[in-house]
Amino acid sequence: MVSRMIPAAAIVIVAAIGPVFAQEPETREEALRREREAKSKTLTPPEISGLERLLLKLENNRIFERLPTTLIKPRDKVLKTWLTGVNPIVNPKLTADGALTFENAAVTASVASPPGSCP
Repeated sequence: MVSRMIPAAAIVIVAAIGPVFAQEPETREEALRREREAKSKTLTPPEISGLERLLLKLENNRIFERLPTTLIKPRDKVLKTWLTGVNPIVNPKLTADGALTFENAAVTASVASPPGSCP
């Protein structure tokens, strides 16, 4: 008889116990809301570092757009001065029939026009 009462008592105890919350949902929600409000009042915008300030200045002054043209103009001037003053032969080759062939570096660099044919 006692063995039959134990399962019945266990069922009654389990049915009597309701859900147990660690904290009431309204209380937890209210606490989180208060924490967010307090945090939002103390927020400050992030400070811009020196590196960020430098990059913004370079970007606003369009340095990155002007830099390639600043570097290309002197390069073209050097190529035109040095490659057109001499006959810059590159990749010389001797063919099977004994003819000498080569490329003209000034023509390849587009600082001179191709010369006429040799006699």
